[in-house]
Amino acid sequence: MTSSHPDRRPWMAGIKATPFHGAAAESSLVNSWTQWGDYTVADVYSRVEDEYDAIRHHGGICDLSPSIKYRIKGQDASAFVDRLLTRDTTTLDVDQSLFSPFCNDDGNVIDFAVVHRLDQSEYALVTTYRHLPWFRDNSAGYANVTIDDVTDEIAIMSLHGVVSCGALLLAGIKDVETLKPNQAINVRFKKIDMRIARNRGLGELSYQLWLKPDDAVPVWQRVHRAAKQLDVRPVGLTARDVCRIEAGHVTPGKDFVGAAAARFPRHARTPFELGLDHCVDLDKDHFNGRRALVECRERGLRTQLVGLSVGGVTPVTGARVFAGDQLVGSVTSSAWSPLLQHVIALASVAPDHGNIDRVLEVEILEYDDLQPRLSRRGANVVSRPFYVSPARNALIKGGSG
Repeated sequence: MTSSHPDRRPWMAGIKATPFHGAAAESSLVNSWTQWGDYTVADVYSRVEDEYDAIRHHGGICDLSPSIKYRIKGQDASAFVDRLLTRDTTTLDVDQSLFSPFCNDDGNVIDFAVVHRLDQSEYALVTTYRHLPWFRDNSAGYANVTIDDVTDEIAIMSLHGVVSCGALLLAGIKDVETLKPNQAINVRFKKIDMRIARNRGLGELSYQLWLKPDDAVPVWQRVHRAAKQLDVRPVGLTARDVCRIEAGHVTPGKDFVGAAAARFPRHARTPFELGLDHCVDLDKDHFNGRRALVECRERGLRTQLVGLSVGGVTPVTGARVFAGDQLVGSVTSSAWSPLLQHVIALASVAPDHGNIDRVLEVEILEYDDLQPRLSRRGANVVSRPFYVSPARNALIKGGSG
């Protein structure tokens, strides 16, 4: 049945500009934009190499507004959130956050969430994709809980890099130096209310600024102006993705297919198969997929996501992985790492070929005098993450990692 309400016809919705778009467009030198969910964001502002260098050696400003955000409130909010996620959230204090997968009844990962505890009975969940109907279906039995999609109500900008704290202080934003990793504070800055959360994004010392959309541009501009003397610059999605792979961060839609989108059950992945064992608390009495994950632990892995150090200089995303003549997996993400000076990759391989230092090969398509041919490169299984900044857990003032 066709809906009479235009806002219920997503196929007719146009791509939207984020609240930071005006400020981001002023910083764009190459007019390179890409789609992230319902929004358009900068893919590259100037040069990928310069933006990567900013994150790894100075600081980078990023627009994260397209991230999907939910507000969960009510007396049953704590119980519902703990039931939803695979990690134990009962010890999460107000103004703290944590990362967790959430699964279907078969124990396969639907998506990841960063959960922020805003108050005793209020949480914010940030996810990759939209899940409102599924969340509401799973809230049956929790009489006093409301779940709302507030993506358009919150603008998020992030700063990554060793000077990110200094950049915020130079802009006049106080008290950020007291934050520990995964902790947040509410501040008032130039008559603007914002929430600042410290995290470990891209393997760096990182902060997120949560703002009302109308406040987004002036805050971006002030932080950008103040941070220029520290060589902080806006960073697009391409440079961020290189840093993301270096940090070993797994991304739905790239490194695995979320359970809700998988065409066949064998395409879905459990947290164990993604190397996220530390994000599953089987000691919890109950959460979505717990019984299946207990059985999975006993049964063993179907596949395993590993890190690869690959020969050559060209990324190998999508390449097939071989052990001798045996096809054992495929590369899900890959990049040339300027810091490590070699190609790195995340790959899904058969568990008996995922041991550290295992020597494999990746098969790629190359062209010789315009003629296609298959060739192979050596690939060693290495530990993840490939790189973590020493500043990620740095003691700044009154806190610790």
